Amino acid sequence: MTEKLKKDVFMACVVRVSREILPHGSFKAVGETHKIHPRTVANLWYSTLKQIPGYQPNTPLDPVSLLANVPETAFTTKFENSGRNPKHDRDMLLQEIKNIDPTARRTIRSLAGAVGIPVMTIWRMKQSKKLKVHTMALKPKLNDDHRLNRLFHCIAKIDKNTINSVAEMTFKSMYNEIHIDEKWFFLVRDGLRCIVTQDEPPPKAISVSTRVTSLKSCFFPLLQDQDSIIQRDRSLMD
Repeated sequence: MTEKLKKDVFMACVVRVSREILPHGSFKAVGETHKIHPRTVANLWYSTLKQIPGYQPNTPLDPVSLLANVPETAFTTKFENSGRNPKHDRDMLLQEIKNIDPTARRTIRSLAGAVGIPVMTIWRMKQSKKLKVHTMALKPKLNDDHRLNRLFHCIAKIDKNTINSVAEMTFKSMYNEIHIDEKWFFLVRDGLRCIVTQDEPPPKAISVSTRVTSLKSCFFPLLQDQDSIIQRDRSLMD
């Protein structure tokens, strides 16, 4: 039962107090109104009366006195104090998790194996908001000069004859140019997951330069007629 429901049930019982007693059948009527069992209503009523200072059983009931003296903690449910004590100290586990390499805590199972505790312990810490999952995305590191050069390169490829045209501007066909590009493969795994603590700064994705490259030259073939091609696409592997 929530704190609000407990308070509403107790107030409904207090309203039914007549001639300094709670009439017979009140627990059943209140239970039907709030859709709970009459025994639950009775347990809540008597447990709340025991928490009122100076209350003695089998004494006349005063509704005004009951509402004025009922403590604020009478309807509070402390879930954190229930259950057995945890086997592992959470603060020590959080400190130990911070010292583990981010690549070794991508999943709950891998983190549990690195720390040496059950998987359910890590899962409970994640459910209690002590741990969270962070995704590291690899982003290109371009400065202002890089962005400006790329913008100028795109502007230079616009066909000048279409700048003042009514229709949209178009790019050059670039049939007379060869595009040479250096392709990089398997630089780093993009979109890595890492389990971090709430107060821990997220790790950064670092790209390690490798030598697995491919040099590619691409150009459109020039047609001499409809049946012969005098130039073809070629690839140069380095």
